[in-house]
Formats: sequence, C-alpha cells, structure tokens
Amino acid sequence: MKSWVRKCAQGLVAAAACGYIAYELWLRSSQVISYFGDAASYVRIFTCGLGYGVSLLIAALAWRELVRRLKSDREPVLSLQTGLTIFALSNMLKYLPTNVLHVAGRYAALRRLEFSRRTAILSLVSEPMLMIGLASILALSVGYPMLRSFVSSNSLLLTFAVGAALVVGVATALFALRREIVGSFVRSIQWRKTARAAGCVLPCYFVFFVWNGVLLTGLLGGPVDTHTLAGVIGVSASAWTVGLITPGAPAGLGVREAIIMAGLTRLGHAGDAFIAAMAFRFATTIGDCLAALAAGAAVASAGRMGPAGKPGKKT
Repeated sequence: MKSWVRKCAQGLVAAAACGYIAYELWLRSSQVISYFGDAASYVRIFTCGLGYGVSLLIAALAWRELVRRLKSDREPVLSLQTGLTIFALSNMLKYLPTNVLHVAGRYAALRRLEFSRRTAILSLVSEPMLMIGLASILALSVGYPMLRSFVSSNSLLLTFAVGAALVVGVATALFALRREIVGSFVRSIQWRKTARAAGCVLPCYFVFFVWNGVLLTGLLGGPVDTHTLAGVIGVSASAWTVGLITPGAPAGLGVREAIIMAGLTRLGHAGDAFIAAMAFRFATTIGDCLAALAAGAAVASAGRMGPAGKPGKKT
C-alpha cells in the first residue's frame, strides 16, 4: 500500500471519528451542559484520571517486566525509572492518527538504549498480542449477547457496515506489522522463555482491564450491582480492543465511545451512556497527560537516559 494512500485513509478515519464525537456532542448538548455545569463532575473526572494513572503504572510495570524477561543476559538492564519513563512518554504517541505509534515508540526507545533487534521486536509484538488476547477473553463474557441485541435492533446494512469495519481494521493492523516484522518475530521467538514472560505479565494486564472497568463504572450515575460491574469490565475491554485495531482513530477516538455507549445501553444505562463515555475519554486523556508530565520531569531532572537509567553526559 502506497504511503499517501495509507495516510489519506488514516486521515479519513480520524476525521470521521472526530465528526462522530462532534455530532454526538451537538445531539446531546443540553445533557452535556447540565453535566459539566456541576462542579462535582470535574472532581469525578479528575479522580478517575488519577485512577487511570494507576492503570498506566500497572501496564508500564508489565511492559518493563516483559522486556526484562525477553532480553538476553548480554543486553543492558532496563531500570525501573527508565522503563516507566519510556512507557509514559511513548504512550502519548497513540493520539496521532496512526494509533500504533506508541508501540513503535517503545521499540525505538529500546533500540536507542542498545537493546537487540530481537528483544525489541519480541516486545513490540508480544505486548499488544497479549493485551488483545486477554481483552478479547474478557469481552466475550458480554460480547455475544451484545452482538445479538445489536443485530436484532438495527438494520442489516448497518450490521454489515460495522462488521466490515472490524474486518478491515484487523486486516490493516496485521498489514501494519509488515511481513518482515512478523517473520523476525517468528524467527526470534523462544517459546519457553516467551511463555514464562507471558505468565508473569498477564496477571498485570488482567488487573489493568478490571481496574479500567471499575473506573468506568464509577462514572455511572447511582450504584451498580455485581452483574453490571462484570458487564462494564467486558464493555471496557471490548472498547479498548477495537479502538486499538482500528486504523487512523487517534487513541481509538470515536470507536471506543461508540462501543461503550452501545454496551452501557445494553446493560440498562442508556441515560448515562454518552456522558460516561465522554467523561471516561476526558479522564483517560488526563491520566495520560499527567503520566507524560511526570515522565518528562524525571527526564529533565536526571538528564539524558542511559542504558541503566543513569544520567548521561551533557554535550
């Protein structure tokens, strides 16, 4: 696929995602004004943003542990501070239209710190594969009933369009990895070592998705029961997965909100669905920005990062 064609397609997806959010905001403007007219709403969103920062910390620790277990003994040590800093700063790249640059950014950072290409590729492919696999399992707990409800309540054309979009998204995500990266991953992988690494980080990713579902539940109006909490966790995992594999949507913008709204409506929270989806978007953005600011401050205070996370020489 030519570069300009890919860029145009990504731009169109990003524009469509932003247009969808703008349309929903206009359609529910009175509800939005009422919600943000209450000072307590800002407190809830900011608190949720801080909570999402905890999710990022869990994911960052898992990524660092993944790299630590995949690397060889001859490679440099990835310190805790350096690992967290790389993760937080590279995570901001997901807000660009390609939606996968944050993973590529971590690959580039490892290569700059003199990690081998094998280790960088293994971490590049293993992280999203493990997270998508686990999120898909969690999403299946509510995915089939939601899909059946969606098909029964919408036209065949709309259902076909959504299904086609998902298929195109998966195909594009696989194409974005490119044949040489997939080939290098298959040649580089050491199954026992990778399986042990996966066993260590999967519990962290499980906590990551469960905690995100709890945060989203906290943005709903009124108390929720255990059944609803489990459903929201599945909805949140579904939104994360589809948002990641949708090409061109910055940080899954529009895609994740649509899935959250559909899922919460299916769970009986139609009145709160849009507000909760938008508030969760604001909260996750706040969490990403706070983590990036903290990482930037750490880099500024420590100087240039070295292989062991020590200050480098100033030039």
